Amino acid sequence: MDGRKHKANLALGIVTLGFFAGFPFRHTFFGGLITSACEAAMVGGLADWFAVTALFRRPLGIPFRTELIPRNREKIFRAIRDLVEQDLLTAENVKTVFDDYDLTAVLRKYLDEHGGRESIQAIARRLTADVIAKMDPPELARAAELLLRIEAARLEVAPLLAEALVWALSHGYDDAVACFLIDEGIRLANAAPVPRFIANLFLEAKHAYERGSRRRKLFHRALERMARLSPLKFGLTGQRRLITALEEMKDPNHPLRQELAAWLRRLAERLRTDAALKRQVEAWKTAHVVEPLAERERLARYLDEFRRTGSARTDEWQEAVTRWVATWLDRFLANAQVTAAVDRRLKQAIVEWLEVNHREIGDLVVSELTRFSTEELVAFIEERVGDDLQAIRINGSLVGGVIGMLTYLLTFWIR
Repeated sequence: MDGRKHKANLALGIVTLGFFAGFPFRHTFFGGLITSACEAAMVGGLADWFAVTALFRRPLGIPFRTELIPRNREKIFRAIRDLVEQDLLTAENVKTVFDDYDLTAVLRKYLDEHGGRESIQAIARRLTADVIAKMDPPELARAAELLLRIEAARLEVAPLLAEALVWALSHGYDDAVACFLIDEGIRLANAAPVPRFIANLFLEAKHAYERGSRRRKLFHRALERMARLSPLKFGLTGQRRLITALEEMKDPNHPLRQELAAWLRRLAERLRTDAALKRQVEAWKTAHVVEPLAERERLARYLDEFRRTGSARTDEWQEAVTRWVATWLDRFLANAQVTAAVDRRLKQAIVEWLEVNHREIGDLVVSELTRFSTEELVAFIEERVGDDLQAIRINGSLVGGVIGMLTYLLTFWIR
């Protein structure tokens, strides 16, 4: 910026000298022409110098309508936040991006290339051990035996699920499982690929929004520089916010925890009264319980052994559950219809969350901007746009000089 600033000052100095040098000869044609051109160029240059300087500080110590950026710091931040919330990362824009984005492909890549299978299997092992440690093994074995000895095809599963939900809620198992899943969510959120995944989503949304609009591209490039918010930094900040949100959810009184408990109670009631939901449960039972009954019979034998030996065979249980999880993952990824349905539901959930919490994104940008002191903000903006502003000063002198010459020529011939 200093180079162009020196050029602007040099241009102003030259036209000022030209004005004073030509002033004694203003009565001659060429003296008047030079004087008029330099006078107009000097006025234009001084006016633009005043305007440019007034953006950042007080020119000549004048306080009225100067220091525009320092005085309007909070207003600028609010405008940027509103633009991000209402124009850049709106639910509609994100939905447009997601239409061309396969979330299950991201999941598949995570499972196959970033240790996702191992992480999920480790979660299954820990969850199995936790359930075995906290549940009453004899009661669990009896319940499993009762379920498997009854003819599965005739058993109405929905009422049993309703009773199980009510029992789990009354004994606090929903909180125990929620805490476990939140801890695992925090562990997964700390994974190395998470910031890159969030950054890629941000880039996709930005590119979709900027497509076909040079003005938007220029503005967002300036916005990223001002907020010091590169895509990767956006991903890292998003990761921190995600972890913080999960940490806050450990509180049993957290609104989402309360909403989950209320949803489970409503689900238990629907399992008793909603005929359509009952039919869906029965269809699932037929596909996943009745048909592979041989696997459940083996489970009954394991449970019977477990009832007599207690938790001595926890390792075997963990291995069995781990193998089942691995098999289920393979079946899930191989079923295009199911993965497509999951992909649609995930996108819908993200868009719905964004519609409710879109202010969080604007707050993220503002939190980065508010780290600037007023002096740092002025220096930062001046460093980024200073060259363009100094070019305005140079152009002001040039345009002023041309207009001064034209005005002199017109008035000279009129006279």
